[in-house]
Amino acid sequence: FVTLLSISFEFVQGSCPQIAKRSVTFGHHASIRSRFDGLECSKYLNLEDICMRNDTTSVRNLAVPNLPAKVIDSCQGINRQDQYLMKLAKSSTPFPVVCIKHHEMTGDGWLVIQQRVDGSEDFYRSWADYRNGFGDLNREFWLGLEHIHQVTNSARHELLVEMVTFDDRFYYARYSSFEIGSEQEKYILKRLGSYSGTAGDGMKAHVGMRFSTYDSDNDRSPAVLCAVKYAGGWWYNNCKVGGANFNGRRKSTAGRYQTILWETGIPKREMQYARMLLRRTF
Repeated sequence: FVTLLSISFEFVQGSCPQIAKRSVTFGHHASIRSRFDGLECSKYLNLEDICMRNDTTSVRNLAVPNLPAKVIDSCQGINRQDQYLMKLAKSSTPFPVVCIKHHEMTGDGWLVIQQRVDGSEDFYRSWADYRNGFGDLNREFWLGLEHIHQVTNSARHELLVEMVTFDDRFYYARYSSFEIGSEQEKYILKRLGSYSGTAGDGMKAHVGMRFSTYDSDNDRSPAVLCAVKYAGGWWYNNCKVGGANFNGRRKSTAGRYQTILWETGIPKREMQYARMLLRRTF
């Protein structure tokens, strides 16, 4: 089992450890709880092993050392939640990924393409960074637009978006068919499919939009560079509120638009935790 960030535990005799970091996630709905019961511990975690390893090695630009030798083409059918090397039929070189074996709400076999947990990574990045991927697979990262394109172009995939507000409310949005275009198409968000979930449909405003960064302006606003206004990289439309900005700054207040944002009418739109996952559908 590989944790998705560095975690500190307080062991209590005869019970499950207290989780000291509230934004910790283990890939299921209980991620926003500050404590697991014994059943959850036994189902999902080898806590003693996690605490003994306490691996906080940072991985920059997703160049991950000591990965398992196994190379996969999908997170479907994996034996455990872990880091893997993924190689697709049209991909010349493998790339490192995090696979979620079990997800409490939605089943097995999810590939994590984006994760925000603690503000440790700067997401106000260049086009090259967003194309290639950046961050720490154990904490905060963006898989890379080119990799996401390769994955979604290789087979049909659904998208799961998870989020937790700064007052610890959990929401999710699920889309039945997610695909983005190539770099020549500016990684356009081609399709989402149908929406379900509790967060409201924060992605529909971005369908048909090309990806933008501060040094590559592909949005529909004639006068404003949306990536600068929102301090991130995303499939921005015309810079108006009414969608998502999952690559903004991790702050409860960071300017009106510059937070990790999901604008759908939910009570608190700024997020302390966000994650995007893909799963192949057959």
